[in-house]
Amino acid sequence: RYDVHELLRQYADEKLSATLDGEVQAGDRHCDYYAAALERWGEQFKGARQQMALAEASAENDNVRAAWQWAVENGQVAPIDQALDGLCLFHDERSRYQEGEAACRAAAEMATLPPSSDETAAGAAKRVRLRAKTLTWQGYFGWFLGRTEQGHQLLDQALTLLDGPELVGQDIRPEKAAIFYASGILASDVHREKAEGWFEKSLTLYRALDDRWRMARALEQVGFTAWYLGAYDRARRRCEEALVIQRELGDRSGTASSLGTLSQIAHSTGECADSVRLAREAQDLYEEMNEWVHVANKGLGAAYFWSGEFGESLTLIEESRARFAELGSRRAIVTISMQLSWL
Repeated sequence: RYDVHELLRQYADEKLSATLDGEVQAGDRHCDYYAAALERWGEQFKGARQQMALAEASAENDNVRAAWQWAVENGQVAPIDQALDGLCLFHDERSRYQEGEAACRAAAEMATLPPSSDETAAGAAKRVRLRAKTLTWQGYFGWFLGRTEQGHQLLDQALTLLDGPELVGQDIRPEKAAIFYASGILASDVHREKAEGWFEKSLTLYRALDDRWRMARALEQVGFTAWYLGAYDRARRRCEEALVIQRELGDRSGTASSLGTLSQIAHSTGECADSVRLAREAQDLYEEMNEWVHVANKGLGAAYFWSGEFGESLTLIEESRARFAELGSRRAIVTISMQLSWL
């Protein structure tokens, strides 16, 4: 990477801006480059190169943001579609829910603008699919920010778009599976039987698509919801199936998440020592990945609590509450405040 003196950078920018074609060409090339990079990172987030890809994407965050803004302002559907999953997975993994929600909202609004007079049927279909996908991600990120009712409305809009005339005869299973998964997330607070049903529908589609990474995510969510419903055997089976896939893929973040859920199942069945062991294994993985934000939220504080080690529990939970307050994650703050009240 290179440093350029600010005055020199401004001079170059003025020269580039003096020729409209040059500025547009440079903007398009920059946008295309980072759309391809996000697509590549998005695949790498799911496997053994996960942490290196996250570090690369973090270093390029300003360029990524500029490329996304360029595509949105210029109505460029193709690069947004190419970059979408990578961008959203990055924001999800880094707990940047506000930034992810704003990016998806801008793209969804762009996709509703009147099409150009020469737009083909294929172009119209791609625009509709993009709007459905961005609405799905927007609803998903909104849940973390406490916008559950709005999230349900966005997911309903996305489903309606997929059933529109533009997509007749097309394979819309990936988009529907994503909507079902997000619907499960949004329902998981108060309608857990419904949430488990949504996750199972998502899992069925991901199995049919042989999308193993997303299968594992859906399996873990089925397990997590089954745990809440008291179906501990079913919960453990689903999470252990997810764990096998995640370890095979080299998905350390997913592995840590499933270990955290298995820890919660263990303490519910009275296996307190196993609960602490599994939660500690999850925390060690998160710390290796420098993913501190997930640590206490994935159960170590709770595991220590149920084992009667209240001092250890209090330290972890108070640290976690301060971190989530910085991130503005209202949902996590509520959960952690409940844990503090128990202590």
